[in-house]
Amino acid sequence: MNIQRLIGVIGLILCTYTSWSQSAYEVKRGDYYLEQSLTVMPNQAYVLDVNFEFTAFSLSFSNDTFPVGTSIQVDSEEYILSKDEHAPEARNQANLVSLNSPAKRLVLNSGPYQGEVIIYLLNSYRHFKTDVRSRLDMDGDEPCAEPESVDQSEWRSGLQAPNFSRSFSDVEHVIIHHSAGSNTSTNYIQVVRDIYLYHTEVNGWSDIGYNYLIDKEGTIYKGRDPDDGDQDNVIGAHFCGKNSGTMGICLLGNFEEGNITPSEEAIESLIKLTSWKLIKESLDPFSSSIHRGEQLNTLAGHRDGCSTLCPGTNTYVQLESFKEMIGETIFDCENIEEESVVLTSNVYPNPARLGELVTVELNEDQTLKSIAIIDPNGKHIQTKSIRGSNNLTYLLTFLYPPGTYFLAITTETDQIKYSKLILY
Repeated sequence: MNIQRLIGVIGLILCTYTSWSQSAYEVKRGDYYLEQSLTVMPNQAYVLDVNFEFTAFSLSFSNDTFPVGTSIQVDSEEYILSKDEHAPEARNQANLVSLNSPAKRLVLNSGPYQGEVIIYLLNSYRHFKTDVRSRLDMDGDEPCAEPESVDQSEWRSGLQAPNFSRSFSDVEHVIIHHSAGSNTSTNYIQVVRDIYLYHTEVNGWSDIGYNYLIDKEGTIYKGRDPDDGDQDNVIGAHFCGKNSGTMGICLLGNFEEGNITPSEEAIESLIKLTSWKLIKESLDPFSSSIHRGEQLNTLAGHRDGCSTLCPGTNTYVQLESFKEMIGETIFDCENIEEESVVLTSNVYPNPARLGELVTVELNEDQTLKSIAIIDPNGKHIQTKSIRGSNNLTYLLTFLYPPGTYFLAITTETDQIKYSKLILY
């Protein structure tokens, strides 16, 4: 039992129950949003009965320090609150929690906290499981093509569409997130709708923050609405104000909690989606570039550029293996025998002995710009620039430990091809 849960349990034992009847104010918008406030004392349990059905909730606190041990109980489920590091600045706010079924009653255990609490209740309307995956041919996606996804017109049905002036940018970085909160809800289309209401109604944003979201079954949802623009290039709200040049992908779930990791299905969809984007933009999954004055990996976690635990440690430790899987996918895609594959190369001998000369040969109409050597862990270990050369054959001496390597071969026209090389 972690310290937050232990403090919460002790608080429930020591607290007395009080009816939440003296709300300082109430804000209600339609039948989808209810906001109430209350000043609470330590070790009290405040019962909130409302004539309002909610599918998700969040809280904010007036004190600067996030309260450890404060919890919410809905039916028999207790939720230990955690800080939302995506929330607007200067707001001490808890992560959104989506419920498996709608409720009209909750109990706030204040724990050691004393001060004002604002509670946000959201009703995303759809209270049934919708098997969108069965209508999407996820396994039948064309190799290397943009994977199928649930359109906003479906998951947002019945909710007010956003109305704002979109901005777009060329993407150089794919940022991985997790939704945090709880891992209990399995009605994933409801979770996406809850996040949309949370971002627009509670945070006050113009739309959902991410470009894409992926649930635990591997279903991909289109996020921020690009109107007539490109889904993958619309600028979102997910990278602490440094959103231009990034595409945000959110994995539904809390992967900072215990040993919970993204599902195989979610990872498979993440690899497909990211590989498609990097191929489209001729980006190298193992490279990095300057973003707002800082070096940032092409594939990065939210925590790489912001003060946050996102995308959760259990996701973040897998980013290097994700890069390797994406590199292999790109390699396979660029070696599909189609007329559209313009760049061809030949690497030999392969496998090669340690210290042996390895030849990289391009077709006649290509000029080599650089070759990056990527080790078995997915890290760049050397880049050799060969700008302006008109030769067709280039010799590199490999003096690295045995294993599988990738060569990221870039031409003067910035086409990138990955070739696998095995050293023994």
